[in-house]
Amino acid sequence: MAGHTQFGSRAVVLVTLLLSSLLPFSLAANTTIPSSSITFDDDHVKLAVNVPEGSEKADLYFTFEAPAKDHNWAGFGMGTQMDNSLIFVVYRSKDNQGEPTLSPRIGNQHQMPIFTNKVNTTILQGSEVTDDKFIVNFHCMGCRSWDEGEVDATSTSAPFFYALGPEEQGNLQSDDKEFRINRHELHSDIFPLDMKAATGTNGVPVIGSAGDNASTGDDDSDDDDFGGSPRYGGSRGVAFHAFFMSFAFILVFPGGYLFLRLFERVWLHWGIQSFGVLLVFLGVGSGIAVSIREQISPKLTHPHQIIGILTFIVVLTTWTLGLIGHIMFKRKGIPSPIMKFHRIAGPSSITLGFINACIGLAWVGRRGAIIGYIIFSLLVAIVVGSLVMMKNKRKRRRAAMNSSAAQNFREGTTAYSHVRGDSIQGHGPANFAAPPPAYGQSVPLQTFESQPLRTEYYNVQPNK
Repeated sequence: MAGHTQFGSRAVVLVTLLLSSLLPFSLAANTTIPSSSITFDDDHVKLAVNVPEGSEKADLYFTFEAPAKDHNWAGFGMGTQMDNSLIFVVYRSKDNQGEPTLSPRIGNQHQMPIFTNKVNTTILQGSEVTDDKFIVNFHCMGCRSWDEGEVDATSTSAPFFYALGPEEQGNLQSDDKEFRINRHELHSDIFPLDMKAATGTNGVPVIGSAGDNASTGDDDSDDDDFGGSPRYGGSRGVAFHAFFMSFAFILVFPGGYLFLRLFERVWLHWGIQSFGVLLVFLGVGSGIAVSIREQISPKLTHPHQIIGILTFIVVLTTWTLGLIGHIMFKRKGIPSPIMKFHRIAGPSSITLGFINACIGLAWVGRRGAIIGYIIFSLLVAIVVGSLVMMKNKRKRRRAAMNSSAAQNFREGTTAYSHVRGDSIQGHGPANFAAPPPAYGQSVPLQTFESQPLRTEYYNVQPNK
């Protein structure tokens, strides 16, 4: 009987231990975070969403993975098109350590997405940026609706999309959530996520953990009906702005100065510089227009914009001073004192234009292009400077050859040309005396003999 009791006690212990070991699995099953996810294999993009119930019914949780090796930013959005959609953009932080920078933005058709501070996000544990991948887990508060749109949390096919940025902008590293990004290099078609199936306990969704709610999607689309913003470094407005300004400050203005020094034609100098002023006017105008249209610092408060406007004022002042000074010279025949300011303002405007071009390239993330711009500008400066120096050297040489001393020297060499058999020139009496002795030649002593005075030259009669 005691043996049966002991056996029963052991059985109870074993059953208890077995149930205890299964309890964590049971609890884990009961606390699984509901989610809906999708994977794009070719682009290596993954997205999962969790829709909380209860007190966080206005919030959403996301997990987003995207390639970082060939793209300096990645993002996804909610909506059927970019216009008025809510977009989350991810890029490296300034120190490129730990968590990435997450920037919520509102999409604008054919414009840059604009940062919004009306959507609050909190980056959660597990977020990082490696050499190959962006991984961001975050809690989005109050983002089921925004001023320009909303997402239906009860929908079984809520519209989403993703986009990947270019690599030409270099390693985009910034803590600024308003950092200017370039246009996407590729984007997806609109794809659905089942928000209803993702509703439940709040938490970070796990990609592919929800069985039937995990799916795969088609990869990037080649059409541009998606409505992505024009690439900031490649849109027509910015391209025109960059071309006009670079052409004016790198080639036209230095060329106008060079032609003045080489050919000394004021009208040619004025014509070339007037063309440069026109280019700057078009460049500044296109820059302001694209800033306002694409919401790129539309209040013109960025240093590149401020210095650009200042540079245009200096350029216009230089041109005006040159014109006034030339008119005054034509009237009075003497250089006007105003030309001193013209000669100072001209190089100053070119220097400002050079500096501001570097600031503009840095603003759009084209730091690699800055090096090329500096090298090309230095080459132009060296060529122009060398040609002007050669011209000035020849000019000084001609001036020396035409000086009075040089003329006297050349005239003095003909005083004894008759000794060489040259014909005698001039209107005075012929001088048949021997040429002066050469340097180092001895002069022999001669006996002095008194000669009778020849009075015929003086019309004087000698005393008898």
